[in-house]
Amino acid sequence: MIPFISVGGHFLAQKMVGTEEEGEATNALNTLGAKIVKIHQYNLPNYGDERLVVEILKETSTDKKYPRRAGVALKKPL
Repeated sequence: MIPFISVGGHFLAQKMVGTEEEGEATNALNTLGAKIVKIHQYNLPNYGDERLVVEILKETSTDKKYPRRAGVALKKPL
């Protein structure tokens, strides 16, 4: 989603607790010109399951080679 966001825009990504995806995404976020601003933790109503909402800020424009064609990200992750 980062390549589609305007500079200064925010993206909210919902993640499950314990996946550590937010830590693994640091290199990709740097490459795409974004950073994690804050991680919000919530409990889902009715179920009580924990979720994280990762608030991402796009700081600079993304290189024109992103987004990549379908399948390329799986073969060559950032």
